Amino acid sequence: MARRHPRHDCGRRHVLSGERELHVEHGEPTRLRAGEHARFSSQRPHAYVAPSPEDVTLLMVLTPSSQAPAKPLSP
Repeated sequence: MARRHPRHDCGRRHVLSGERELHVEHGEPTRLRAGEHARFSSQRPHAYVAPSPEDVTLLMVLTPSSQAPAKPLSP
């Protein structure tokens, strides 16, 4: 199932361990292995596919959209 993050402009996905295949709308699938990263618009539909049963650890860094309303921080 493809996902989008309309409140974010950009995202980076860092693979810390394992591997995943990244599918971004209108793009070629990209296999990401440990130590690699991808950067793309979080507003584009995207999905991850597990090429193997191995566990994966991802670090996702999302940049808030300048058009999204500010959300108050919880104490």
